[in-house]
Amino acid sequence: MSHSQTLDATDDDRRRRRLAWLGARRTALAALACLIAALGLAILGTLSTFTASGTRTQNVGSGTFTFNLADPGTGAFTTAISGLAPGDFADRTVTLTNPSGGLNYASVALAATAEKSSLLNTDAVNGLTLTVSDCSVAWKQTAITEPATCTGTEKTLTAATPLSKIISEGVTYSSLLASLTNGGSDYIRFHYALPTASTGTAGLTSEIKYTFTATQAAGGSYH
Repeated sequence: MSHSQTLDATDDDRRRRRLAWLGARRTALAALACLIAALGLAILGTLSTFTASGTRTQNVGSGTFTFNLADPGTGAFTTAISGLAPGDFADRTVTLTNPSGGLNYASVALAATAEKSSLLNTDAVNGLTLTVSDCSVAWKQTAITEPATCTGTEKTLTAATPLSKIISEGVTYSSLLASLTNGGSDYIRFHYALPTASTGTAGLTSEIKYTFTATQAAGGSYH
């Protein structure tokens, strides 16, 4: 009987020790969990950073490149020339403008093409000669059959040259023109002459198309 009671007491003691051990284990696990959580917070804390920012908006645009040709009232460039005899002249004018707000020109090239051809534009000796001049103000011409005169400063851009050579070679102006600079204008006169000794040119007709081509000046400026 006493043996049975001793066994019961021993089992009870074991149960108490086991419960105590389990309680201690739970306490240790809870402490470990708290430690891990604290470490996690510490790691997260070290990975986070403070930031600040500011913004600005900048508009950037490119320049425009334009070219205008305009006919004056009297002596308009497109007015036909007729009835020329050896020793006669004819003047026709045109205004060349580099509109404000655009870019500078490096050069302006003049090309001529015969849409309808004759000795007037193919014969360097008997055909027409052409002189190209620039005036600082609009040319004055009282009538289409009268000479165009410059009341400002006159510059010769191309001296008297056979029209045939202008057609075959063209000319390029990289100086003298006010329109090379943005906002500038040039008042151009084409002065035609049929040589006094011209032969074989009676009753002929030529149709010449002139093309002005501006080339942009090189970049490299700060804006």
